[in-house]
Amino acid sequence: LTVTAAGMYAIGDSGSDDRVAELDSNCHVQRWISVGTPRVDVEDLSSTPDGHLWLADIGDNNAVRTSVGLIDLDPASGAATSYALVYPDGAHDAETLLIQSDGVPVIVTKDYLGASVVYTTAERQQVQDLSTGSPTMLAKVGQLRFTPTLTPGGPVPHAGTMAVTGGAVSKDGTVVALRTYTDAYLYAAPDGDIVKALNTNPIRVPLPDEPQGEAI
Repeated sequence: LTVTAAGMYAIGDSGSDDRVAELDSNCHVQRWISVGTPRVDVEDLSSTPDGHLWLADIGDNNAVRTSVGLIDLDPASGAATSYALVYPDGAHDAETLLIQSDGVPVIVTKDYLGASVVYTTAERQQVQDLSTGSPTMLAKVGQLRFTPTLTPGGPVPHAGTMAVTGGAVSKDGTVVALRTYTDAYLYAAPDGDIVKALNTNPIRVPLPDEPQGEAI
């Protein structure tokens, strides 16, 4: 899920990630936007101030992909551009894309034991400066540790309370949210630095009991 000045947008993950839904304030679908470019497993959706949508093709349940990617989708024209990304230490499964107010992307991996890793572009490239040629190298910039909670919900008891399934950044860039199947974690980012914010202690907010809530 993501929100722009034009409205709300949503996308399904693997198997239903070939189109983006534009939603009204009641979450009714107003139109479908074709992604129009190959992808493997879109797991999150973000946006930038120019109204472009950024699809996180970062799902890798079996940790076998040699590269992952971001897809820049202009909802007005439908034009889509893919950018490949490479982890420095092998494949990872991830479902969370965060974009700083300055355009730098941050990826948080998913781990059922609660050991999520934080990556960003190695040279702090903004999403607008990614290359369509050679893949952009990522760098490990943080390690998160989640512990089990008693919040009900999700398809995987206990372990699901520690698996990060999505993220978002507030409009002004000063609050970062990560969620598991059951809980949301809010990090203060007063200067807009997401990486620094994720290295602080968050506020945990139990979410409503959902069968498989993943987006925020």
